[in-house]
Amino acid sequence: THMGGQKSKCACFVDSVEKELPPDMFATVAQGAYDNRKMNGMLPESLMSQPDVSGALATATHACFA
Repeated sequence: THMGGQKSKCACFVDSVEKELPPDMFATVAQGAYDNRKMNGMLPESLMSQPDVSGALATATHACFA
C-alpha cells in the first residue's frame, strides 16, 4: 500500500532489495516492513539507519521507480 498498489513495481523492489542484502538481513527487513506496515514509514528507524539497508532500498527505488 505504501507504493500505490503497483504490484509489478513492488515485486521489482522486493527482488532488488533481496539481491542486495544477505538472507538473514533481508529476513529482518521483511519482518520489519511487515511489523511496521500500518505506520507512515516503511521500516523502523533502527533498520533504516543501517547503511546496508538504506543502500539496498535506494538501489531498489532507483531500479524500479525511476
